[in-house]
Amino acid sequence: MVPQDVTKRLEGVRRLTVEPREFSNGSSCCSFTTRERTVTIYDQDKQPCMYAAEEHSWLGRLLAGPYHAWTMPLVLQGNQDPSFQLRRPFRCCAMAPVLGPCCQQRLEVYDGPGETLVGSASQPLLGGAGGLFHPTVQLMNKDSKMPFASIEGPCFVSGGLSSFCCDQKFRINHKVAYGIGHVERVRPDRITEVLHLPHPATQDIFSMQVHPDLPVGEKIML
Repeated sequence: MVPQDVTKRLEGVRRLTVEPREFSNGSSCCSFTTRERTVTIYDQDKQPCMYAAEEHSWLGRLLAGPYHAWTMPLVLQGNQDPSFQLRRPFRCCAMAPVLGPCCQQRLEVYDGPGETLVGSASQPLLGGAGGLFHPTVQLMNKDSKMPFASIEGPCFVSGGLSSFCCDQKFRINHKVAYGIGHVERVRPDRITEVLHLPHPATQDIFSMQVHPDLPVGEKIML
């Protein structure tokens, strides 16, 4: 169930851009929780819609590295309580093709209090439809075992040196239409962004363009 204030804010929106806002670290010697990778989500008019900040265990990040579990509350601009919560479960490794659940990267979307699962996004096992050669993520609602959409990346060119000099587009395929939009990683404009300075993993900018009449719940999932 999508909150009414979120529906009102995102209805008719055709483009969303996720930009890093700041790097913050909320951990201390008495705390086991770290907060960083704070982002702001803008609409096509460059007006802020939502913001989020990753929360994770510093010990989990220390031991698990990039595979650590994290939670990211998603807060509507002007509110204090989260409208949704994004959760990434711990995975022991990452590989392509995905050979088993322990390597299957997954993201779960919950309601504001974090009690009810809304949907999930995951890599297809054994590559799935094109996932062997294209990075692919499938999106599912909580009551369905079949994906309502998938995000498919370019063949063999995602990441590496190509990410420094050109934008990278990931096509969105919907169950009722092929190529309804795309997710785009915007190339860096400055050398500090190429080198990920002053902080690593905070300079990536992603935008998503979809049909404005797409249901708000599905926009949140995407």
